[in-house]
Amino acid sequence: METANLVQAILGADNTARQRAETQLNSQRTTDPAGLMQLFMTNMKSDQTEVAQISCVLFKKYFLENSEGVSPDDLQQMQEAVMASLNFQTQPLLLLKRKGDVLAKVYALRGENEALLKLVAEWAQSTDAVAKQFALYVFETLSECHLTPAQLSSHQGGFHSIFEQALQDGDMKVKVAALKATVTFLSSIEDEAVVNSFRPLMAPILNIMVEALKSDETQGKLALESMVELTKAHSQAWKDTGAQLIEIVSQIITAKDFEEGTRSQAAEVVLTLASQSPASLRKLNEAKTLFFPALVQMLAECEEDDEVWTATTEGEDGTGNDVHSAAIGAIGRFSIDMKENFILEASRPVFQESLTHADWKIRQAGYMTFGLVAESCRDYLKANLDSAMQTACKGLSDENQRVRYAALSCVALVLTELSPVAQQKHHQELVPALLNIIKNEQSLKLQTHGLSCLINFTNGLIVEDDQEINETQKSGEILTQYGD
Repeated sequence: METANLVQAILGADNTARQRAETQLNSQRTTDPAGLMQLFMTNMKSDQTEVAQISCVLFKKYFLENSEGVSPDDLQQMQEAVMASLNFQTQPLLLLKRKGDVLAKVYALRGENEALLKLVAEWAQSTDAVAKQFALYVFETLSECHLTPAQLSSHQGGFHSIFEQALQDGDMKVKVAALKATVTFLSSIEDEAVVNSFRPLMAPILNIMVEALKSDETQGKLALESMVELTKAHSQAWKDTGAQLIEIVSQIITAKDFEEGTRSQAAEVVLTLASQSPASLRKLNEAKTLFFPALVQMLAECEEDDEVWTATTEGEDGTGNDVHSAAIGAIGRFSIDMKENFILEASRPVFQESLTHADWKIRQAGYMTFGLVAESCRDYLKANLDSAMQTACKGLSDENQRVRYAALSCVALVLTELSPVAQQKHHQELVPALLNIIKNEQSLKLQTHGLSCLINFTNGLIVEDDQEINETQKSGEILTQYGD
């Protein structure tokens, strides 16, 4: 295959031709590196965007990630070629980003990050929106991969000015690019004092995220993803804006107009904050009064078609992609991180409203939530065992089969936390109710779930401690009563 056609072959749909082209490229990297380098640099200027993009990717792979045999003169030639190929007026941003990847790596290999930072500052001052987005992307790449902690800290003043200006830009795409660059910078910083100096930018960042979601949900979701990463690295960044963050996130996750992935990503911001800094989150009343109820509201968004629901169990463990499944996983995580006292305060008004609500979807959400918080509220439930079991079991006789199903899940989760005392004390009410479901329910899915709950009941009676073998024997006598 002719060298000039290798790049085209890499893009082709023919797997055999592509593999053959890759083999030739690998061979040429050893036998004729200068020719291969020239091939990529020439194709970076191609009018075909895909060809130019793959040339940047291959150039980085063959000569920057593996810089063996690449001389300082080669690096300078690369740098000059890429710089000469930039055109903010005609080239799409995705192609420019691939060129930015190459530039960031070349400048890093040459030890000239400072020089590239000056160029980034110049591009950021441009009146061209694409140039500004490119500048912010290159800065994001530098922060993430190439700048040392000392360089990041020493330039914080200049960075702050660039970010602040870009966050106020009239173009939403520039604002989102500025948000991502700011967040990446902060996530790369180790000095907490430096991070704290950027806290005044968090309120504008939140506002941009909301604006982006309204005008371009894809851009808004990117902003949310960046905020999750920032929260993982520096949860204290939200110290001044935690209440605003929770309020906004709670509105997003209950807004059915947004895509399910966007809503789940928004919830992830607060869930990450709960994981990283639960003590600070417990001080915010909005976490109790807004975020927790919003999660329960998500849980009420379940499949309404009984035939569809009957045919699947996907996502019932909280690992599915839909909002209902995401809420199952979120409530479980949130309750464990936030601990018993907080969850008790947050859940009481929720249970008061949901467990007797006229809408079956809200009732099933209430029973599901009761079971999901059982682990974090174990001590309280043990101290109030009778009340806890009565509440969990009440849903087993609900007129709606979906509520009964949710109640079975609730009972199983509560029994796990309260065994074996709950089984020993409440078997006379519970076992007949479970047997009735197994025997008389019309839905096989409900019967199976009832059997699963009964197995959970039985497992809770098995005591592994040899010193408590007598208690196990007594527990076996309980089941014997229902043998017929």
